[in-house]
Amino acid sequence: MRKNAREDAFRILFEQHVNPEEAAEKLERYFSTAKEESKKEEPFYVNRPSEADVTYTRTVVEGVQTHLEEIDKKIEENLKDWEMDRVSKISIAVLRLAIFEILYMNDIPAEVSASEAVTIAKKYDSPTAGSFVNGVLGNIIKEK
Repeated sequence: MRKNAREDAFRILFEQHVNPEEAAEKLERYFSTAKEESKKEEPFYVNRPSEADVTYTRTVVEGVQTHLEEIDKKIEENLKDWEMDRVSKISIAVLRLAIFEILYMNDIPAEVSASEAVTIAKKYDSPTAGSFVNGVLGNIIKEK
């Protein structure tokens, strides 16, 4: 199930946006920490990443970094009466993740990407973030 891996990717993208570092370094630190935590009696990480989780998360995080300019341009083009610098860092991370999936991961239906992004936005951002993310992604899906 990609739900946990998607949330892992979101957390890494958010952290990169808040404290920029090289994507590879961030991924290695994240997964080595998850591996160490999984050895403890009460692990911090509920999701002990499988190889499929690691592969998906690497693909998304590295893909977002590779296509960041294009992804951010898509976000900016689809903001209604908003400027990018007014959008929360959480919503930006969620949008980057979902837009990467929509544009570059053909094995994931666009509607699934949007739905999962809305769920993450509602969980980590303000109560209105889900609607905001849904609106932006809906426009992008229509364009595609």
